[in-house]
Amino acid sequence: MLILIGEQTPLKYTSYLNKFVGRCPGTNPKAWYENIKISYMPSGDLSLDFDIVVKQPFGDPLQTTWVIERCSAREALDTCSHFAEFKTKKFCSMLAGTDTAWSSFMSCIHPKYKCPFRKMTYVGRNCSVDPNRFVIPVAGSYWKIKSEVVDLRDNSVALCITAYTGRGDFVVFLGFQNKYIE
Repeated sequence: MLILIGEQTPLKYTSYLNKFVGRCPGTNPKAWYENIKISYMPSGDLSLDFDIVVKQPFGDPLQTTWVIERCSAREALDTCSHFAEFKTKKFCSMLAGTDTAWSSFMSCIHPKYKCPFRKMTYVGRNCSVDPNRFVIPVAGSYWKIKSEVVDLRDNSVALCITAYTGRGDFVVFLGFQNKYIE
């Protein structure tokens, strides 16, 4: 579990990751994140260090789903309701995109994190992300975000993560380009 605190800058909104839960409860994924460290840079960017452990190989066809829920308070997660959802069966081509909000993030992972994913540990160090490429400000809410990747060859969960975020001035993920939306 990781709990982070940040502040709003005068010229732009900074997103806050309050708690990174990690693996989704009740799943036995083929891959997961470990050793996660998130730092806020003076520029407002996030710097991430992490390992992605792949215990079983997987690759196309993969479907990813992002579900965003809006909650009235961090202390009242039972108040959450569906806010937005993004789903695509173009996960591999989405990751390979070169002019996306996540391109710089993907380029820092070694060996190169691409489809098909091999049984090994992928390492990301000093992976920079500009959170403002992903968000628009939505005041007064707390957010639950779940990202799940399903291996459509056997309908198994390949990767699933959950995070909670918000402090009144975050979040709607906008980094997904229309060419990936079905």
